[in-house]
Amino acid sequence: MNIRVISGNLTKDPALRTLNDGKRVANFTVAVSTGYGDRKVTEFVQVAAWNGNADFVMRFAKKGTKVMVSGPNYLKSYKNRDSVDVYYNEIAADDIEIHFDNRDSSDSGNS
Repeated sequence: MNIRVISGNLTKDPALRTLNDGKRVANFTVAVSTGYGDRKVTEFVQVAAWNGNADFVMRFAKKGTKVMVSGPNYLKSYKNRDSVDVYYNEIAADDIEIHFDNRDSSDSGNS
């Protein structure tokens, strides 16, 4: 099974795009930290949320929001300016939970 579950904070506001076929996708990056002290490591995970999940993220998430995301993990690539292939992982979000603190809204929920 190819499912990844992460929990962390958005590094910036999500970006919404509408494709030619009308599908909506919100792209965002989640900073996921593991370990502690000298051994703390932060990974920056790319996430794509589609249609209803995209709407949910755009409504409730912003830079710094704590989220938990689960979905299949895909290896993607692109060519950089030097025509070198760059590889990265991206989660296609099936489930997104927003973790509000007391200073945020009392709304919460799953998509």
